[in-house]
Order: sequence, then structure tokens, then C-alpha cells
Amino acid sequence: MVLQRIVEIVKPHTRRTDFFVRWGGEEFFILCPETGLQDSTTLAEKFRAHIEAATFGTAGKVTASFGVVTYKDKENKEVFLKRVDDAMYLAKEGGRNRVKFL
Repeated sequence: MVLQRIVEIVKPHTRRTDFFVRWGGEEFFILCPETGLQDSTTLAEKFRAHIEAATFGTAGKVTASFGVVTYKDKENKEVFLKRVDDAMYLAKEGGRNRVKFL
């Protein structure tokens, strides 16, 4: 129920060019082509705030942590995904319900 509700909250705020996918477990990816670090961070903060403000029935309060990075020219996918993962864990280690960028 929580994962479905998160999709309901986030999906309307994505653009047609964005890719919003479940990565596994409780993790999602939002790929925003041709979007710089500042705009991506602003978008992640918007999603974070919408999730924090939403109701989740019996699950109670739900928050989200976001790691934001931009793709570096000629970067392979393993390095890119590692940087995303590192940024997300920085957000979680910082107290959760945060947006961190690298």
C-alpha cells in the first residue's frame, strides 16, 4: 500500500521525459534527462515534501531520502549507480527524510 501511494504522489509531478521506476525493495529511481544538478535537487526536494505531507493510512507517517547525481560524460552505468547509491546513503545517514547530492 505504501509503495502504491508513493507512486500516486510522485507520478503526477514527473515530466513525460522522466523515468520513474522501482529499483527494488523500497527504492525508486527517477531519471531526469537533460536536467542539471540544481533542478534535479529541487525536484527531489519537491517529491520529498509531497511524500512527507501525504497520508498513508495505517502505515502512519512515511518519509523519503533522495540521492541526486548528474551523469558524467562517458561514465559507465556501474560508476553512475554507485554514485547514486552513495548519495542516497548520505541522505539516510544524515537523519533520513533528506535530499543529498554528489
